[in-house]
Amino acid sequence: MRPGGTRKVDSKGKVLDTYEIARDIEAVSGISLDQRGDLVLKVANTEEYHLTSANKHIALSQQRQTRQEGVTTSRSEMRYVFKRLDERLGHRGVMQVFDTSGDVTLEIPITTEHLLGSVVFINTDRDGHIYLAVEELLKAPIVTVEKTVRKYDRKGKLLGIARLPIEEYYTCPHTEVRVDEEGDIYHLVPTKDRVKLLKLNLSENFTSSLRQSITLKLPKFEFAKTALACDGIISRDTVRDRARAYITRSWLCNSCNYYGNCNGCEGRGRPPYLPGPNQWVTSIPYKAGGWDTVDGFVSRMSQNHAAGDVKYDAVRDCAAGVNCSGYVSRAWDLCRHYLTQELPSLCDPICDPNYLHKADILDKPYDHVRLVANVGGGGVTCYESTRANGGHVGSMYYPWSQLAGYGMYEYKKISPYYSTGC
Repeated sequence: MRPGGTRKVDSKGKVLDTYEIARDIEAVSGISLDQRGDLVLKVANTEEYHLTSANKHIALSQQRQTRQEGVTTSRSEMRYVFKRLDERLGHRGVMQVFDTSGDVTLEIPITTEHLLGSVVFINTDRDGHIYLAVEELLKAPIVTVEKTVRKYDRKGKLLGIARLPIEEYYTCPHTEVRVDEEGDIYHLVPTKDRVKLLKLNLSENFTSSLRQSITLKLPKFEFAKTALACDGIISRDTVRDRARAYITRSWLCNSCNYYGNCNGCEGRGRPPYLPGPNQWVTSIPYKAGGWDTVDGFVSRMSQNHAAGDVKYDAVRDCAAGVNCSGYVSRAWDLCRHYLTQELPSLCDPICDPNYLHKADILDKPYDHVRLVANVGGGGVTCYESTRANGGHVGSMYYPWSQLAGYGMYEYKKISPYYSTGC
């Protein structure tokens, strides 16, 4: 089980019940109460686990917790479940609508010209029209996505489509589309210097913009100056285990580690996830330019080095931790720290999202790199060292639209080595 889990308390803070979360469940994206007041754990934005009280002594592995794929509940408590009709990422699916008795009342066929990335229920309006968000993917070495809103009538007939301008996003909003009772569709677009609220217009004659992107090429990268001779063959399971060790390791954060004032490291940026001095912490912190091993980091903590550094202005030897490319370099057991612009030279490009597997990477040269944990649920669960989550190594689920622009790569010395679809 995960340490702590979720607790139910009364108004005076007394713990009434505990809901544990199985360790084998990754990419947790939220915890909420459903229409009936049941506690629901949301995973990868498309899967739900109805948690069982730990006080009832029921084993809570991923298999035992109630799992429902692609589930969303509307205001009327109708449930919408997306089901793929093709293996992997194909072109066909169906949105099933269940009533409160659990019977299927409607099946809405979903077809796409390009790869069907995901389908998520948004809402219904007062006339019973159904609104879905659909992601389509291009077969290309760069993740290329088009996201649309589709409107259907009560019988499942498609009435119109509107495209979301996700290429304008500076960051990804938690809730990007809202549909009110009148059927008006509003889209939140956070750009670099402003936040725009758009009212979308549906089209009955929609043409995909992905057709214009078929000739996409990989961004330029630097060939690694160090030969591959010292970098050996490694299995995908070993990569996963090495990556997870950075996430699950607990260590004691003393006052020197927290404040960074014992070895002249006061100017470093303290990772926000650190809870305070003299407390136990789980996961290794982000450190600009860092590539410490797990044991090496813990050793440096005992020597009163600063824990992590989220500032980019310098590489401080007084701080310990790992950055995104250093993390991948360690997970792949490379002989040195390869930068984001160098890692692609150790790889073959992947030209089809269907050929992306655990231990592959999603890389933007000179920007960021993520290690693939698994693909499914309409997106990718990644391991990464990042400042975005409070400044530490963790696992995070990303829908395909949030991975747009990343190149897909397979390490040449990974085992087993799969086809890249190129």
